[in-house]
Amino acid sequence: MSNRASSADPSSRRLRDHGSLATSLSIAMLLAACGGGGGTSSSGRTPSLNLSGTAETGAALAGANVQIKCAAGTGGVTTGADGSFSVAITGAALPCVLKVSNGATTLHSAGESGAGELVKANIKPFTELLVAKIAGANPATLFAAFDPAAQAKLSAAVIDAARASLTSVLQGAVDLSGVDPLKDRLVIGNPQDQLLDTLATALATAQTTLQELTSAVAASGATNSLVTALLQPAAAHCAALHSGKYRVINPKMANIPGAPADPPHLLSIDATTLIVTNDLALPGELALAITPVDGAPCKFASVGDYGPETSLVAKSGVMVWRSPPSTGQIALALAIPEQVIPLAELAGSCNALEYFRDPINGINNFSPETYGLNFDAAGTITSATNTEAIGGTLSVNQSGGYDIGGSATELPSRVFAFKTADGHLSMFLLYSGSRGMSLGGRGTFSPR
Repeated sequence: MSNRASSADPSSRRLRDHGSLATSLSIAMLLAACGGGGGTSSSGRTPSLNLSGTAETGAALAGANVQIKCAAGTGGVTTGADGSFSVAITGAALPCVLKVSNGATTLHSAGESGAGELVKANIKPFTELLVAKIAGANPATLFAAFDPAAQAKLSAAVIDAARASLTSVLQGAVDLSGVDPLKDRLVIGNPQDQLLDTLATALATAQTTLQELTSAVAASGATNSLVTALLQPAAAHCAALHSGKYRVINPKMANIPGAPADPPHLLSIDATTLIVTNDLALPGELALAITPVDGAPCKFASVGDYGPETSLVAKSGVMVWRSPPSTGQIALALAIPEQVIPLAELAGSCNALEYFRDPINGINNFSPETYGLNFDAAGTITSATNTEAIGGTLSVNQSGGYDIGGSATELPSRVFAFKTADGHLSMFLLYSGSRGMSLGGRGTFSPR
């Protein structure tokens, strides 16, 4: 009876409950002190997030400042003599972005979401390129504004896809197959380090800086040919002239029915030897040699079928070719680096300048005109200052570029797109029937 009375006593129950609570708290505190309990809290934060890696450019970035921003928490550390670093950030949550700087060099890296409490995050030129590919922007922009939208880009799936894309686009210069730039152990002189030497050599041969390559990777989207072209050997006289294929846009000859075929063909240029080969060349036709003009960077002279020619190369790589045809009139043509740009990337507004003539109505002189138009993702012109253009649709031409227009009695006109290394998009339209050409670039306009 007394035992029953004791067990029913409310004060006894409270004492036992307090004792159980104290025991539970003691066990929890002991586990926390010993690192037990494992993993993250319900809030997604770890008691201490540890990031480590090596910062280098081919040589160790010693004594450099590493700054870290995470979804929750920030930190910083100074690299050692071998470029290594390790830092623990209490209460931090992945993902994170990292920046290393020694005053002369600044590079970025990332720690993906869900990577655990011990995160490897090397910082080197390859991670700079990888972060640019992930962000689709300059890595400095991602670091400066590491908001939820930016953090969402650092999932394992997105990083894996960006790594595969970067491996593909760099294949001709550096073989990153099976390499994880973020996590693989990096020691000066090991295979990872040797890949950096290979990249440095490729950049020197192409006369391209890491900054320029990073901008191209960020702007490339699905246009891998933009980055590939930038890594081709460059001419000693002109860093803008790279080896590769160039599309010729010649308004004087454009698929004229019944005339000798001279469509927007391709040139192959060897920037090392300065030899130009016409892909339409007849058997036995000689290749063309272009010679640097002294004191005029990126200007070349040559002797073509109709006499002396001059070519100029813009920083973007676009060439203007000036030659005197047999009529004695000066002829101009453009040669643009060949790129494969998905149709959907052309969506948006475009302002253009055209030189056009209408020989069917007896107008044989070229006259200039400006116009604006808007493409949707399917390549259809949805609005334009010239209402006659509305409804026209681009279609992929298997020989390169796109077709637009055309009928039973008129060949389609040809359109080619070109991205500069910093992502600016231009479009070149060559009217069929030798009727002229248009040059367009991104911009806004008011339809009428």
